[in-house]
Amino acid sequence: MTVEIKENQIIENVEKKSKIKKDIEDGSVAPIRGKKRIPIHKQSSIDYYAEWGLNRDLYHYRWINANTAGNIEKFEQGGYEQCYDKDHSPRRRRRGIYEEGSQYLMRIPKDIYEQDQKDKQKIVDQISEDMGSQQAAAKGLTKQFTYNPIK
Repeated sequence: MTVEIKENQIIENVEKKSKIKKDIEDGSVAPIRGKKRIPIHKQSSIDYYAEWGLNRDLYHYRWINANTAGNIEKFEQGGYEQCYDKDHSPRRRRRGIYEEGSQYLMRIPKDIYEQDQKDKQKIVDQISEDMGSQQAAAKGLTKQFTYNPIK
């Protein structure tokens, strides 16, 4: 079986491959399918906040998994409140293939969130300090030789 390839077919294929390669390098198309795509590392940074009119200066937003019993209630007890669409239904997204994969968008006032983060960091700092002191004591060293993270 003989296959005849014309010179212009080869040139077209070379041009097409170089265009696809360029598009792949600049991230505008997927390497295999040639479709427009959003790289995974950029998907989380899509500005839904502006699109949905959410105020990031006053609130900290978080997607909460609804598949764990009592999870939404736990966050509500912690000061979070659900965010709602214009039709007054909770803002949610599906994760996975089953209804159990739903997540709900919740928010907490930013000052409360930042205080919670400071309180959590105090615990981490204390653990780090204790680890350093224990290691130093085990080696017979003074506190000046202990592990202490830069603050």
